[in-house]
Amino acid sequence: MTRYFEGVVPEVDDAALEPADQHIRQVMSQASTKAQAAMDKFMIHEAIQSVWQIVEELNGYLTEQEPWVLAKDEAKRERLAAVLYTAADGLRALAVLLSPVIPQATAKLWRALGMEDTHGALESQNLAEAGNAGLLPAGHRLGELEPLFPRIETE
Repeated sequence: MTRYFEGVVPEVDDAALEPADQHIRQVMSQASTKAQAAMDKFMIHEAIQSVWQIVEELNGYLTEQEPWVLAKDEAKRERLAAVLYTAADGLRALAVLLSPVIPQATAKLWRALGMEDTHGALESQNLAEAGNAGLLPAGHRLGELEPLFPRIETE
């Protein structure tokens, strides 16, 4: 979003969402529900496996939607906004859902998404609600993303 929307989360009308966008929302919701159920049973590996479905689907979504191609056509700016918003909202959900197992990296992602300013600390987020789509507020500025997993230098 930094390159195409000056770092501001674009406004997206739900009516403009296409089936691929709706599919990502559905995956987020289902994965969140499954992850919460697994966490309630202390089945951490199942929770992570459920959350990883979001990662896989987002990866495929971005490959299919090709936002870098959409950006070249001004007539497709609304579609570009929907794709980038959907992807960023998926990252927001991932930050919450993965925070119990990779807290430092997800905290960096949470800050980069600007969520601390609008939703508070990552630790205070409800895992059961993480998969609710549309929680990334439009109109706010994204921050800089620090390396999530810095390289460990060995001698």
